[in-house]
Amino acid sequence: MKRIIVMTIAILSATSMLSAHALWVNVFPTKSYAYVSLGFGHSLPFQDVLMSKKGKVNLERFTLISPSSTETELKKPTVVMGDPIATLKGVEVFDADVAMQKVVFDTDESEKGTYQVVAVSESRFYTKYIDNEGKEKKERKPMTEMNDIKDVIMSLRTKIYGKAFFTLGDWTEPKPIGKGLEIVPKTDLSKLKVGDLVEVEVLFDGEPLKRNPKKDRDFISAYSVDFGQPDKFTMVSSIRDGKAKFRVQTIGQWFVEVKHKKDVTKDGPLKDLVGQVLQDSHRATITFHVK
Repeated sequence: MKRIIVMTIAILSATSMLSAHALWVNVFPTKSYAYVSLGFGHSLPFQDVLMSKKGKVNLERFTLISPSSTETELKKPTVVMGDPIATLKGVEVFDADVAMQKVVFDTDESEKGTYQVVAVSESRFYTKYIDNEGKEKKERKPMTEMNDIKDVIMSLRTKIYGKAFFTLGDWTEPKPIGKGLEIVPKTDLSKLKVGDLVEVEVLFDGEPLKRNPKKDRDFISAYSVDFGQPDKFTMVSSIRDGKAKFRVQTIGQWFVEVKHKKDVTKDGPLKDLVGQVLQDSHRATITFHVK
């Protein structure tokens, strides 16, 4: 067996916690039902809604997947910034739609095993550049939609994939969704205790994520409500043959994330993006609870 190197190192805010907003799925399960919602930002379980002054993301997909891979659509949140629903002096109150929904089981007929809740964002574009007058600008658009670019500093297309899990009866290993970047747990997440080892597999379009050790810096990062999040650090684990491991340090909700970025080239698999962006960036998250 090849050795998986695990680094339980405190990485400062240069990691995922203080970068662009993350998207994740919250699941709060019981024996007969589960509450499902979305998280956006940097702090579990909620920091922001999917539409705010600090960021916006539209969902391409929000689904509940049964143990046998049957899917049903979930209600997507509102992502239109409306008027305040109430005001006070110097205070505005906004409706906060986190897509909270309740999944209820008829335990005599419901399929037993692990259910997945999957959220996938629409593609988002970001371009940072110097315009024809020498000024630095930032736009949430592809390069093809601007005509004043002199030099490009950064140009990305991003997609985010969030997943969470709950079980009816015994845990069954969840099946990959097979698209984009995803984290698949290889450990039973329903019975985790402090100190347990968690193994995950990182897939890209259904295949184990391949790293070029001389170029790629892909790793998973993990933290919880009580471990890492209050002090803004995370522990990381390198990815070997598409897999990584770490030990959970506290009870409560945990967050695991991986990022993967590829250059856009005219003869590569991302050739359809040539001219629009310089790089394609994917981000995947999972959440789970430790008892």
